[in-house]
Amino acid sequence: MKDLLIQLAKWRLQAPWQSYLAFLFAIALTAYLPVQQSLEQFTQWQQLEQQTAQTEQQLSHQRQILHTLKNKAEQALLTPELANQLLPVNQQIQQLARHGLQLQNSQWEFHQAPLLNLELQGHFRFLHQFIQQLLQQNPQVALTRLQIQKIEPQGETASASINSEMQFKLDLQPQLAQQSQSVSQ
Repeated sequence: MKDLLIQLAKWRLQAPWQSYLAFLFAIALTAYLPVQQSLEQFTQWQQLEQQTAQTEQQLSHQRQILHTLKNKAEQALLTPELANQLLPVNQQIQQLARHGLQLQNSQWEFHQAPLLNLELQGHFRFLHQFIQQLLQQNPQVALTRLQIQKIEPQGETASASINSEMQFKLDLQPQLAQQSQSVSQ
């Protein structure tokens, strides 16, 4: 305690400007830590705000995706029943394409009505037979687009004379009507 009194007496005996300067230094020193902590907390708060905004944007985007997926599921674009209807058509395409044709690409697109895009290589007579048998054996399938290109024989396509791209539409209405009639009976 004596040391503190001696220090205060020395401070009092100094020139007024020195006392004033020492007083300002003491206040600045005591105020520095709270101000520094406040600035750090403010910076952390800003970072949290930015993270929250980013998280909200991501959540909003994920909600939009979920909403779109729910809408597609409600529209029943690909149901187990539809998958069961597509399986025999796919199997028949594979079987018919073995007779003189090479199946290059086969892809289903699901819109209001399923669409099948096919790319085949072979001879025209085999392509004609393929289309004719597919349409006769599957009344729910309709040809919507056909493009045929003559190809020059080379390499592994030496036996092929044409390349064809076609699109088929699967009409679900006749099958759905048959299913609803069988359920009602």
